[in-house]
Amino acid sequence: MNAGTLGGKTGSGDITLSGIGTVNVTGHIMTGTHLTAGGNGGSTTLDVFGTIDNGVVLAIATSGASNLKNDGTATSTAAISNNSTNQTLTIGSLGALTINAAESITSGTISMAGGTLTDSSGLTVGSGETLNGPGTVAAHRLISSHSREPFAN
Repeated sequence: MNAGTLGGKTGSGDITLSGIGTVNVTGHIMTGTHLTAGGNGGSTTLDVFGTIDNGVVLAIATSGASNLKNDGTATSTAAISNNSTNQTLTIGSLGALTINAAESITSGTISMAGGTLTDSSGLTVGSGETLNGPGTVAAHRLISSHSREPFAN
């Protein structure tokens, strides 16, 4: 997508976009839209540029190595499931992701590539989880079951 708006809640229901590639939106990805990275069983990345409005469902497939990369500004009302070793959530160099629910991750990866991850409800990083790379993690409460923090803010 080169310009415009990817919107949801049309007369026929929500809009779902799943798979790999790049979504480059000049406007907004609106509430009611479902964005899912991967799903074809291979190693996949869905790279999203633009503004993702609060109420968009963000998901990462568990079949094959799947990566949801945010290179824009995104707000998620719900936690993003990241509980499989096949799942990666990447915050790009200009990305800013705010999660408005307690995020608890047990086996996946959060890869910081220079952007900002904010979670005012708290972020729990399980023993099988990886949180790595440069960037800013701003969480009301950061709980890690690692013996040391695997990242630097």
